[in-house]
Amino acid sequence: MARTVTHVPYGYEPEPETIRGTLILYDAFDALFSAETLLTWTRWAEEHDIARVVLYPLHEETLRRMASKSAGPAEPYHVRLQRLEELREEIAGAGEVPVEIDEWERKRKKYTPMDTALDFLTEKYKGPHFLGLTGTMANKFATYSSFEPWIRKLRLLIRADASFQAHPQLLKFEHRMDFL
Repeated sequence: MARTVTHVPYGYEPEPETIRGTLILYDAFDALFSAETLLTWTRWAEEHDIARVVLYPLHEETLRRMASKSAGPAEPYHVRLQRLEELREEIAGAGEVPVEIDEWERKRKKYTPMDTALDFLTEKYKGPHFLGLTGTMANKFATYSSFEPWIRKLRLLIRADASFQAHPQLLKFEHRMDFL
């Protein structure tokens, strides 16, 4: 490959890159997830100069293993994925931050532990990494043995309602998380 020579004035220094990082939304993206919710996440990313928002919908087998016994069956993966693509198109002109959908769970077609998914996503996308979770998903994440190593590598962003009760592990690392 041929090198190209560029000339710059003496003392020129390129401007530092201000847009950085990836916001990963790890969720089921069920029927309750709306365009308004997605806009809230993308606005937060714009305010914090995040380069991209990555939506990571979970396979129904993963949701089945993560859910409590009282929860009903999850919608099929392809239905939730189609709804997500429609939501992404709906908000396409609303913000500057690109929204991507990672379909790795579609290729796997089976249960994927959260550690494995986070390993894959942090290798694939440029850091620093922000992990967006709902309140219930954040409490589940806090119960896993791999929570402590992960909370040191990424920052949590939790979208929770008024009735949210944080897990003691979350409270221990409250300096590593923000609320939306």
